[in-house]
Formats: sequence, structure tokens, C-alpha cells
Amino acid sequence: MRQRPGGLLYIAQSAKLGSLKELPQDIQDLVHSKYPEYATAPATWVQPNVTSWTRYKQLQQQSGGKD
Repeated sequence: MRQRPGGLLYIAQSAKLGSLKELPQDIQDLVHSKYPEYATAPATWVQPNVTSWTRYKQLQQQSGGKD
């Protein structure tokens, strides 16, 4: 949107699963092949904790996009 006025509506739904094995097989395969670090919960808390919003902003800034 660059500098135009406006807003963003974000709606999400989530559920806590007991393990990765409760996800559909295609998602399990994707995690194991491309994102193995997400196959298990982290052992320690890492700071800063990057949210999807801050990561998106980082990617936009790297590509020359505006806020």
C-alpha cells in the first residue's frame, strides 16, 4: 500500500497438536525436507523472538519494498 491510507485485517485460527505426526502427511514431509528445525520444539527460548510480521518487514526491506 506504500503511503496510501488503509489498514489490514488479520484473522487466524489455531489448534494445539500433540505432535508433528498429527499433521497431514504432505505437511510432515515438507517440514522434514525443508524445515527440519521445526520438527521439534526448541530446547531454549531465543531472543529476539521474530514474529511473522517482523520477518515480513525484514524481507520487504531486503527487497527494497516500503513499509
